[in-house]
Amino acid sequence: MGRRLRQDRTKDGDDPVSIEADVARSRARIAGAPVVLVVCVTMEEMDFYSDAGRARAEFLMAVQSTAMAAQNLMLAAHSEGLGSCRMCGPLFCPEVVRATLDLPQQWEPQALVTIGFPAGPAKQRPRKPLNEVVREYCAKQA
Repeated sequence: MGRRLRQDRTKDGDDPVSIEADVARSRARIAGAPVVLVVCVTMEEMDFYSDAGRARAEFLMAVQSTAMAAQNLMLAAHSEGLGSCRMCGPLFCPEVVRATLDLPQQWEPQALVTIGFPAGPAKQRPRKPLNEVVREYCAKQA
């Protein structure tokens, strides 16, 4: 994954020093975690539709369900006093992850989730006001 990250960022014209720092940081986060889970999506048990619209919706539903499962796993880790971090590297090189871990061809790697004891307190970020992230609509009365 590091080799792929380096290639992609080099093609983007990024600073080589910045690229190497990014690769090293990602590698350290993965290698230093006591537990690393690979989150994959598969269509094996999903419904099959012959039309493109419903097939795409079914695939998106599988991806969303996979993401929600990962989020639930991260919340469960938090409730046990553990830290977790979702890393999206597998989305950019699923074939590398699949080959390295000898995963079934029909499994599409989506993320890595690292789990362990936090090194320190998490960064506190202010929450956005609700009116910036929620839109309220009222149905018109007939």
